[in-house]
Amino acid sequence: MQITTNPEGRTTLVGKATFTPDEVSQGFEQVYKDNVSRIKIPGFRPGKAPFKIFATHVGIESMKEDFTEIAARQALKEMLSGKTIRVVGSPTFEVDSFEGDGPLNLTIKIFFIPDYELADPSKVAIEVPKFDVTDTDMTKAIDNIRGRYASMAPVDRKAKKGDFVYFKWSVITDGRASDRKKEELVEVGMEDFVKDFDKNLVGVKSGDTKRVMAEISSGQEPVEIEINIGEIKERILPNLDDDFAKTLHVENVEALKDIVKNELLEQAKDAKEEYIESMIAKALLEKTNIELPENLVESSVDDEIEKLARDLSKKNITLEMYMEKRAINEEQLRAELTPKATNQAKLDVILDDYSKENSIEVSKEEIDQEIAAISKAMKDARRPAIDQNDEQVRKNLARIIRRRKTVEYLMGKVQLTEKQ
Repeated sequence: MQITTNPEGRTTLVGKATFTPDEVSQGFEQVYKDNVSRIKIPGFRPGKAPFKIFATHVGIESMKEDFTEIAARQALKEMLSGKTIRVVGSPTFEVDSFEGDGPLNLTIKIFFIPDYELADPSKVAIEVPKFDVTDTDMTKAIDNIRGRYASMAPVDRKAKKGDFVYFKWSVITDGRASDRKKEELVEVGMEDFVKDFDKNLVGVKSGDTKRVMAEISSGQEPVEIEINIGEIKERILPNLDDDFAKTLHVENVEALKDIVKNELLEQAKDAKEEYIESMIAKALLEKTNIELPENLVESSVDDEIEKLARDLSKKNITLEMYMEKRAINEEQLRAELTPKATNQAKLDVILDDYSKENSIEVSKEEIDQEIAAISKAMKDARRPAIDQNDEQVRKNLARIIRRRKTVEYLMGKVQLTEKQ
């Protein structure tokens, strides 16, 4: 075998391998030896058919395919010999020519992550806004609780903020509303359907039909939908007094307020941590000069498309319908998602390397605890429990826990200052 290896950019090695007719002949002999015992050939005991009979029975094209795989593995081994590169994904190979008994000419591509330097987290400075709990936050939270116990009364008037509006909706395609309608009950002003949608419900009356633009998938272009307005109800809140608190199994109103405040403080703590985590990710991407091979980026784009498809399916929309409405093809969609996917893939690699550099490991006990917590949550939600002995489940959880621990490590290293 003769092989030449050359870089293609900074993330790909390209090998050009040639196997002579003699090497091809020897390869065919190897294919014969590896397979003759397991392939049944009429008139011969297992493993006893002569080479020519075997070749005629399986076909020369099949033997070529088998030898090509053997040749590709040999070429790959030679390409990597003496090199300490970080290979990611599966190498690819392409047959350039393979006529008759040879020669065989192959092109092999190996994708890898070039060496790079991790940023020093202690030199990352992040200014954190205040995450306080205000009186307005308290009032809103308590009103939300009261709202769960509110009585509902139908109204024969235009909908306003705070009303509940029942409606059906479907996507408009080629000027026609889809027959696949989805039902929603929305509290006007809470924006719990999709972003900036509730303004379309202010002023509607029962029986109205209207077409509006809505961002039915977060971060994506709005699409036109038709909404059919059903019943409109107003909410009547219960009085905030000790009697109401007791319906919640709380001693009095003051005790209820204490519980609510503690919950809000916990939420503020979580929000602060999420903000710091997002800022750390942003800083690491800015301070780390890392290049990724195309196969890793493409895999990340695939993940983003799968997420988008799942998001759309929850709203009764297929990926094809979404692209058709936006007048884009899959190539254009992939181009749109590539910057986000690239950053996500870079961040995954960077965090993995921080884990390795700082020997951040996950114990069996930590995985067991995570499984126990998930199992309890799924039981409470009356969903099937996960299999705690499933190796793939345990590997996935180990990866999640390791990432969480890595982020916690970084949060303890960066410089945090509070905005004044």
